[in-house]
Amino acid sequence: METAGRVAVITGAANGIGRALAHEAARRRMTPVLIDQDAEGLARTQGECETMGVAAQARLADVRDRRQLADLAADIDAAASIALVFANAGVLRGGLLASQLADDIDLMIDVNIRGVLNTVAAFSERLAGQAQRSRLVITASQAAFLATPRIGAYSATKHAVWAIAETLAQEYKLADAPVGVTLLCPGAVQTGLVDAPSHSIGGELQDDFKAVMRQRGASPDAIAQLAFEAAIAERFWAFPQQGFKRLVRARLEGLIDEVPPV
Repeated sequence: METAGRVAVITGAANGIGRALAHEAARRRMTPVLIDQDAEGLARTQGECETMGVAAQARLADVRDRRQLADLAADIDAAASIALVFANAGVLRGGLLASQLADDIDLMIDVNIRGVLNTVAAFSERLAGQAQRSRLVITASQAAFLATPRIGAYSATKHAVWAIAETLAQEYKLADAPVGVTLLCPGAVQTGLVDAPSHSIGGELQDDFKAVMRQRGASPDAIAQLAFEAAIAERFWAFPQQGFKRLVRARLEGLIDEVPPV
């Protein structure tokens, strides 16, 4: 799939993987359209892309608001060809399921699930009507395939994202639309995903999460590079880290054999 000179739309572009995706788009001579509700981070990412010689566009928007995203999509130059839409915005709040605050759970459902669905709704018709092929790249997580204590609600949202991505891929194929889907599933990444304050996560637990991200996390740049490679090669799966697959295999074999989860 050709990308040079075309548009890359990126939600959650102010920080972390989204920021790295913006840099990768700029390196590939694309026009990044950067979406986030963090004005300061968004301006920083835009400036970095422009330093790399591309005219990045920054748009303040909340992925939880479908109308905002629809208006934003309609505002993109009709003559521009969108190659990639990265439904990347996401949040993580940890805690025990039985005691986790409803506000934290609602936030993850709204951003991680509704945010993806709203992004799809905003751009799908535009992509399907283009002559050139395009691709939706949806950021899930290794948590989409595993049930892990203390991040159960987050994992549930990412399980939903997996189902959304697979269904979309089938529906585009059935409609013979020139649109594909890539599911990006990173493990630990060196980002600020777990830095945000949360009333339902204890300080010790948050420190544990931060240590995992810092010590074992992949660089956002490496994640972004693999995401682009997978999308351009029109692959559905994008796994930056591979070690978790043995756990997935054990889980699925347990399901088939009806073994209780451990």
